[in-house]
Amino acid sequence: AQTNDMIPYVSAAGVVAAVVGDRELACGLIDRAPCSVWYVPEGAAPRLRRVLVPVDFSIRAADCMRVASVLGRLAGAAECVALHVYFNAAVLAPELGKAAAQAAVAAAFHSFLKPIDMLGVPVRRCAREGNSVIKAIGEAAEHEQADAIVLATRGRTWCGSLLQPAIASQVVRTSKVPVLVVKHFGPPRGFLELFAARLRNSSEDLCCN
Repeated sequence: AQTNDMIPYVSAAGVVAAVVGDRELACGLIDRAPCSVWYVPEGAAPRLRRVLVPVDFSIRAADCMRVASVLGRLAGAAECVALHVYFNAAVLAPELGKAAAQAAVAAAFHSFLKPIDMLGVPVRRCAREGNSVIKAIGEAAEHEQADAIVLATRGRTWCGSLLQPAIASQVVRTSKVPVLVVKHFGPPRGFLELFAARLRNSSEDLCCN
């Protein structure tokens, strides 16, 4: 269904539903619509100089980097900031653990970005330590003065969203800048799949480390 606040169109991310101002509508589409979602907060500045892309070094994150590169190329002088949130699990020697985590992230960044054609758009790497990906994305967006955020999700079924809301939905609920949520792979994640992933201590969403 099309409303004044939801305008479907085609972009580098495929078919996109554009939502202006209505966060709840955007979150509902992120969870269950088969298309990507472009959310624009009320009063957002009409510029695109810097795009923040949270990455977990997965194929979905690589797809988001490609989408961000197209946006940056179309915007002219824009740059992309690839953000990875890591968690220092070392208890006895936190400084040594932090150094090891940072070295691992640097190596992962190199392997992740090397095969991606960014169409000449400059990419800056950003690693943040933290145990909350949502908080880290918000802080990075503010610190980097990002004009937009691009991230991926498979969405959620109704029961799945009760167990574990999608990170993309949580970002949209608090973001002060436009958010493009890219959906290209697989159906929405259901309760049983999310519950099994929690038992395995794994996730297909953005994750620390």
